[in-house]
Amino acid sequence: MADVKYDVLGIGNALFDVLVRTDEAFLAKHGMTKGSMSLIDEARAAAIYKDMGPATEVSGGSAANTIVGIGSLGARAAYVGKVKDDQIGKLYVHDIRSAGVAFNTPAAQDGPATGCSYILVTDDGERTMNTYLGAAQDLSPADIDPAEIAAAGIVYLEGYLWDPKNAKDAFVKAAKIAHDAKRKVALTLSDSFCVDRYRDEFLSLMRKRHGRHRLRQRVRAAFALHDLGFRHSAEAAAQRRQSRRGHPQREGLRGGDTDRRCRSSGLTGHETGGHHRRRRSLCGGLPLRPFA
Repeated sequence: MADVKYDVLGIGNALFDVLVRTDEAFLAKHGMTKGSMSLIDEARAAAIYKDMGPATEVSGGSAANTIVGIGSLGARAAYVGKVKDDQIGKLYVHDIRSAGVAFNTPAAQDGPATGCSYILVTDDGERTMNTYLGAAQDLSPADIDPAEIAAAGIVYLEGYLWDPKNAKDAFVKAAKIAHDAKRKVALTLSDSFCVDRYRDEFLSLMRKRHGRHRLRQRVRAAFALHDLGFRHSAEAAAQRRQSRRGHPQREGLRGGDTDRRCRSSGLTGHETGGHHRRRRSLCGGLPLRPFA
């Protein structure tokens, strides 16, 4: 077995978060369901961005925030995610590497821009996300380095990235490499959006990779990460709804929201697109309360 170089390696959507305080009227005007996560196209992303007020911009993404949080606790951390070789993509690469996380995924030279998530936070602390995946969804099996995966004690897969076929194939490739290297694989359920659509596929993946006789143990191991806070409350509710439909895996569904805990400081001001912006490093990606 190869030596462990990284304690945890995460694979997920590399996104640049744009956070703004807003109110119920803004959500209604743009037809948003409060507390939801919606995938949007570039045109809708531009319309939301144009209409929102001053915002905080920060490199983020669910798995990236988790990995940076793990690294901040002293673990050796690595991340795999796709950005484009554009201005935002360069900021993203700088931020995650500055946080001490190994990041070696080649940036895309053409195609969609680096992905952005527009996160609208109301006074009650609820977040409503509108995500333009952009280059993030172009992660492919070619971006999975077998040596890097085999050198990670735990490979952490982000459920949000299960939509695009290429990214799904990348997940399967990484899981197989990790399994063959006798490493642990963790799958974060991410959101009710993922649970409601892909729970059976997630379970099928674990059956194929680990065998039916080890399924329950592996599922519990994956869900156990959520005891540390790697989930959103709506995702847990969706998981409980699914479990009541006859699935036996009900354990390990406690915890909070890592994004509430994972914050950073050192804001600096700059101007972007006519709005006053503040940037901060990764792991401040989704602060709900207070909104710094």
